[in-house]
Amino acid sequence: MTTFPVIEKLFLVAPLGLCFHDAATGERVSDGLKVAVYTASKTISRHRVNALLNRSGVYVLQKVYGLENFSHGAGDAEFWTNNPPNKLYVVVVYDVEKRFQPFQFTVKLPVKGIYQWESVPTASPNKNLPSIPLYSAPTRKVTGGMSVIRAELCQIDESPASAAVLEARFNGTLAARGIADREGRVALIFPTLAPQNNPIASPPAPRSPNENGFWI
Repeated sequence: MTTFPVIEKLFLVAPLGLCFHDAATGERVSDGLKVAVYTASKTISRHRVNALLNRSGVYVLQKVYGLENFSHGAGDAEFWTNNPPNKLYVVVVYDVEKRFQPFQFTVKLPVKGIYQWESVPTASPNKNLPSIPLYSAPTRKVTGGMSVIRAELCQIDESPASAAVLEARFNGTLAARGIADREGRVALIFPTLAPQNNPIASPPAPRSPNENGFWI
């Protein structure tokens, strides 16, 4: 076997990797999203950088202002120990196809591996996945096998309850969660529940006469 001498090694380390899933269906979402990152500091210029989608469905941040030299590190255990998360950034997520609500959150970079979202409901089928839930836009169409609850939320002064969170539960279990848009509109989309047995609503049994000839 012919061996070749290693002249140089080139490392490219990403300071952030993000995965997303549909909160209504639990399916991974890897298309139609725009993910941008910029520094949260108000004292320096906020250079916005777009994360790129790789073949594994992960949105990867290649370079970001303030961490220019980070990407060329070794990426080993010692490297991550010497580069703890210590710089605050803002992540903005927007769906070009308008299926999901736009949102943003802050995160300290760099992050090793896929970013772990801490706000996934315990009842979510994705609680063990390293991904971020995307909540349906109020205008999203419902496909077969899915149900929807639509509502318009307002505050006491009748102004729209923007960004309000609405949940639907069945027998104490979370069935769906939605976030209102700027106009207070919200859609809770979830898999259609199986029919429930309800003896009270069932048709009465056929009547028959008793031993005295009376119908009961």
